[in-house]
Amino acid sequence: MNTFWHSIARYNEATWLWQAIIVFVGVVVTLWFAIRPSKRTTLVVKLYTTVLYLWLAVVYFYIYCSERAYNEIMALFWLILAVVWCWDLCVKHRSEERVEPHKPLGYLLLFTPLLYPLISMARGLQFPTITSPVMPCTVMLYTMGLLLLQRERVNLFIVLLLCHWSVIGLAKTAFFNIPEDHLMTCATLPAVYLFFKDSFQLDSSHKGKPGMVYINALLISIFCGIAIILLWSMYRQFSSGSFL
Repeated sequence: MNTFWHSIARYNEATWLWQAIIVFVGVVVTLWFAIRPSKRTTLVVKLYTTVLYLWLAVVYFYIYCSERAYNEIMALFWLILAVVWCWDLCVKHRSEERVEPHKPLGYLLLFTPLLYPLISMARGLQFPTITSPVMPCTVMLYTMGLLLLQRERVNLFIVLLLCHWSVIGLAKTAFFNIPEDHLMTCATLPAVYLFFKDSFQLDSSHKGKPGMVYINALLISIFCGIAIILLWSMYRQFSSGSFL
């Protein structure tokens, strides 16, 4: 645990100015994308996200988390995500498949990363040993918000990789005493449900079984089960007093 929080403190202390610049650029790009959605703004926000993922892979994990075990694997994980975003940036915009954006949840997730440092300070933590908006779990929440606002079919490979990270986040909430990440896991469930629901609806033109009604029921059942597990995990952590 000490290694985990020490690496976060090193990262924040050395890069706080760069993080502030990244957040400022992100706010500008995101507002442009939200107010004037178009192919151009979609490409710009995807480019920003690609750079963000490269930052996490190289600066966060490879450089400042070098004292953690398996930091190279984590860096490789986010590097793979950055490569997938590059591919999505170059190819996916040509797709003619369209979905309706999920604006309420999308807008909410876009700005939840700003809550992370506030939650850390509410728990009694002080800079630089706090979570920040430019860390893996906060960037994952931001990404989910962007994907929910897209009008094109979502790349499910990106979604599955982010889900994998969400599961890792759930596992480390108690181990590293970082309850802020419950916010990430809670937000992931409805977002992933909507992604898969949209994907199946786009494929519903193909004649086959099971039908959309059954697929929707199956998705709801699966995510309700995951939600129960999540609530049980949060209850155990809360009852043990490790939220503080």
